[in-house]
Amino acid sequence: MERAYMIRMQWIITVLVSLATICLLAACAAPVETSTPPTSIPTRVRPTFTSPAGNLLVPSPTDTPLPAAPTGMPSPTAQPCSGCILFTSTRDGGDMEIYIMEADGSDERRITNSKGVDTYPAWSPDGTHIAFASERDGNYEIYVMNADGGNPVRLTNSPADDNYPSWSPDGNMIAFYSDRDGNGEVYVMNADGSGAVNLSANPANDLHPDWSPDGTRIAFVSDRSGDQEIYLMDIDGDNVRLLLAHLGDDAHPAWSPDGIKIAFSSEYHDISDVYIVDVIGGYLMQMTSNFSSNSGPAWSPDGLQIAFSSHHTGSWNIFVMDATAKNVNQLTNKTPFNGLADWSPK
Repeated sequence: MERAYMIRMQWIITVLVSLATICLLAACAAPVETSTPPTSIPTRVRPTFTSPAGNLLVPSPTDTPLPAAPTGMPSPTAQPCSGCILFTSTRDGGDMEIYIMEADGSDERRITNSKGVDTYPAWSPDGTHIAFASERDGNYEIYVMNADGGNPVRLTNSPADDNYPSWSPDGNMIAFYSDRDGNGEVYVMNADGSGAVNLSANPANDLHPDWSPDGTRIAFVSDRSGDQEIYLMDIDGDNVRLLLAHLGDDAHPAWSPDGIKIAFSSEYHDISDVYIVDVIGGYLMQMTSNFSSNSGPAWSPDGLQIAFSSHHTGSWNIFVMDATAKNVNQLTNKTPFNGLADWSPK
């Protein structure tokens, strides 16, 4: 009986193993469904952007390598340092010249040396070039040079004064001030100096342009309401609006890196202070209050600090503070003037 039982169990096991083997072989022999790869990769089509001003040479975004620098631009060199601060100084006893220093105030060095004033330096967005104003050729014109001060190239050529350059975020254009039409206006031109267009076109005096981080608007100063106030306009000059009605004369608007706030200085009763205003909502915060003049704010690349110039030590020097108006530190300690700072991208 027991032997018959064992024989029956062995027969059952053999049958089961045979069935499993057959199923496994059938599964392995079954065709595997695959997707047929496309014969070609679809081409991504990007929109072509046309300048609202019509005659500005604004390159359309492409997937091809970038062209060589325009003939009016110097060949780029390596950025000398990350997060450096440009500024203007008269410390060497002559005209204003442009200097550079580390963000902690160390390693101050002069990068221009001309017979005329060199001032209002502005870093290009990639940190390889510096736009600035100079009267080395007799009147104020806009120039651009390499980040180390080498190879300066003149961009404007007007019998009037051109000043206060500000780069577009993509580095293709520069906004600037000019009184070539008889009064101060905000112009834009290509980064090689071509295609200058009057954007503000107003009988008032318009100056101190600063390009928004998203490239869609320009903040500027105008006295069209009587006092100097901060205004905003689109990059084609349309949709001009007063940002803030504020006592005193406002100057030097500077967008925060996130585009949410604008720092500026305002003079009232012969004393200027630094303020921050929300672009949406208009909430105003006074950043300095030391019974002396403070001016020319410039944001750090991360938006956490603001550099500015102050006269509260008896001469104009550059200081830095947190964007909350705390932790004020002095960076320069020279006489008589150090100011008009601009913080390089990291």
